[in-house]
Amino acid sequence: MICLRFCILVFKAWCFIFVGSDADCIEFVAEKRQREGFMANINPITSEGCVETCEHLNACFAVNYFRLNATCQLLNRTIPESKLIKTYKCFYKAVRSPSQDSIDNDPCFKLTCPWDEICMLNTTTNLAECYTFCKNPPMIPRTLNETVEIEVGQNYTYKCRDGLFGKRDQVSTVMCLRDGHWTGTNFTCVCNSPPTKFGAMNQIAEVEVGQNYSYKCQSGLFEKGDRSPTVTCMEDGSWTSASFQCVKQNWRQDTVYYNSIFTSDLIRNVTDIDLLECMRQCDDTLTTCLSFFYDNKTSQCLLSSSFRRGLPQNVQSSKGFVYYTAPSNECDMGYMNVSLGGSYFCIKSYSILKLFYEAMSLCESEKAKLLVITTEDQIADLKPHLPFGWTFAGIWDKDVEGIWKGWDGMQVRPFWNPGEPNGGISENCGVIASDEIGLLDQQCVSDHYFVCSKT
Repeated sequence: MICLRFCILVFKAWCFIFVGSDADCIEFVAEKRQREGFMANINPITSEGCVETCEHLNACFAVNYFRLNATCQLLNRTIPESKLIKTYKCFYKAVRSPSQDSIDNDPCFKLTCPWDEICMLNTTTNLAECYTFCKNPPMIPRTLNETVEIEVGQNYTYKCRDGLFGKRDQVSTVMCLRDGHWTGTNFTCVCNSPPTKFGAMNQIAEVEVGQNYSYKCQSGLFEKGDRSPTVTCMEDGSWTSASFQCVKQNWRQDTVYYNSIFTSDLIRNVTDIDLLECMRQCDDTLTTCLSFFYDNKTSQCLLSSSFRRGLPQNVQSSKGFVYYTAPSNECDMGYMNVSLGGSYFCIKSYSILKLFYEAMSLCESEKAKLLVITTEDQIADLKPHLPFGWTFAGIWDKDVEGIWKGWDGMQVRPFWNPGEPNGGISENCGVIASDEIGLLDQQCVSDHYFVCSKT
């Protein structure tokens, strides 16, 4: 082992000790980083830059410079050389003599801690004590695997892998305790809400990896495709696919005209689309499209302007095509068919005042449901059909304050009027106000107008 001491003239108060030969650098392994008085690491930096950085910090009295990886370690007090020689190979050490004031004002200056601990001032006793560093916090599945060393009292924040997110109601930080352990956390990385689908309920979903989420159509729309429209949260935060659509018409196969096409009524010929997309395209042209033909083998979609129940005049045999129709748009007596936010509903608006529970019961007596209205477009489309005043929107937060749901228990994100909701636990029902653009929260035990809906 070669040990050589020399001084740098630029910094007259500093002297370097070179420990180790060039051959030792090849075998350098920093398994035991010096702890006493440790302030910070800087990398990469030159040895001169390392000393100059410490020179400008009043709390810095020594540096260790590791030539192998150009790392500068700043220390707030000097360390006996024997400890350094036993711990390291191939480094420069630079020290300067602290002033007497610095020694008197630093309670940690005369306390020597073990190599894996750090001296800190106990604010309760005002005495210097040795504390243990916390190393890597407990591993949480699907978080970034970071190598860290945290001082006592400091926090570490977990981060999820790309594509995943931490649950909103969980704490993502842990604190380093004096015994070297960490505080606990229930932090979990989850998939964000699944891809939106036209007409599906807008639910807030935080699903864990491997768990499922099931789509459900809004009131007045029909589920087509997979019988169980379920998607699964994957390891990378993506979702499995589901063959599923919410459509405005209850499209169904009509066997009467199987393998037959009404040539005179065709309005569009679309190729290379699936059956659900064919339904959606006919939905988008409801003013002219009343039925369609679809061939599963060729993925061909033919939109028709007719709604046939008798044998048509112009029929062309075409093997493979299936005819799809929808029930009539006519509603039950007393109900009218209206478009609310792009979806069709059979509704009946009541100009009598009822409590929330009374309104629900009256709708159920007519084999209907209290209409649930949540979006800005739905509110604007419904207002022309309402009496002037306040009308129940079919939502409440009776179970958990601030968690709004429809009568069916589905969580919703209402479009609120500015400043709403503001009634706290005393106002648990959402209402539509004739002279406001968004919803208000009001008491469920107050009388308001209401709307029943049938699908």
